[in-house]
Amino acid sequence: MDIIAYNEKTKTRSIHFDSIIDFMEHKFTGPNKTKAERYIKKDSYLRSGKYGPSNTTVNDVFEHALLGDSEMLKDLESKCVQLDKVTNKNTTAYTQKIQTVKRKRVFADQGDELDIEKVYQGNLDTCWSRTERIVQDATHQLVTIFINIASSWKNPAEISFWRAAVALRLVEELQNAGKSVKIIIGGGSRNLCRNDKYEITTASFTVKEYNENITMERLAGMCHLGFFRVFGFAALCAAELKVTEHLGTPIYTSVSENIPLQLKEDIDRGHTRMICVGLCDDVNGAKTELERCYRQLEKYSKEG
Repeated sequence: MDIIAYNEKTKTRSIHFDSIIDFMEHKFTGPNKTKAERYIKKDSYLRSGKYGPSNTTVNDVFEHALLGDSEMLKDLESKCVQLDKVTNKNTTAYTQKIQTVKRKRVFADQGDELDIEKVYQGNLDTCWSRTERIVQDATHQLVTIFINIASSWKNPAEISFWRAAVALRLVEELQNAGKSVKIIIGGGSRNLCRNDKYEITTASFTVKEYNENITMERLAGMCHLGFFRVFGFAALCAAELKVTEHLGTPIYTSVSENIPLQLKEDIDRGHTRMICVGLCDDVNGAKTELERCYRQLEKYSKEG
């Protein structure tokens, strides 16, 4: 998957990383190299509250994105409990058929089991084998949840956990219905670069793949504004034109404009259904957003 994708019709540019590791291995070049490095300088100290109580340096944000953030998890869990109370743990009737996930043997130059006969034959590039899980597509078997974690600079980092709480409820119910769920976080900006023909630029990261178990600590380490203020801002600097000093104007209200273009092909051919979790900054807003997402799921279910 390309890191940068473009849509001439909608004048949109998307910058997407399949994992936090992919981002860390990315080599920034071009007119925004210095600015990107400034955002991800590990020994830089951060403003209290704007990046979460457990993140005092950029290095803390790095570490918690990789290993999880137990302190931020407490805040996320608290918001999940509050959402459960105001919704009485409602469930949707969204159920669809389950397709068995098969497994296959993959031969490579490293793996779990060694075929000594291939070693003797000199086939070192295929002498190891491992079992890989195949994610197969039944009717809408795969669901991608996109969480827009962008927000005003005035807000504390944890405010976006209301959106994560909505997403977690959806993940739980979708998986109980036999779905495989992918989670992506991100946000968008208008007018990122001067003299730019692309009006919208989005930055996003995959938190959980379809065939991975959800790790609450890692979700807490990535699904907050502090993460986006470091990784998201730096990711925007992958644009090919020199970005403005303030990285444009954030997109808060529209969730659809923040969807990574890299997912468009999968969505268009029905390989996955997309659910976007948008702006909600308190428990009542989270309840309203959850109800909106339920309506979207019910619409998909009726479509068959």
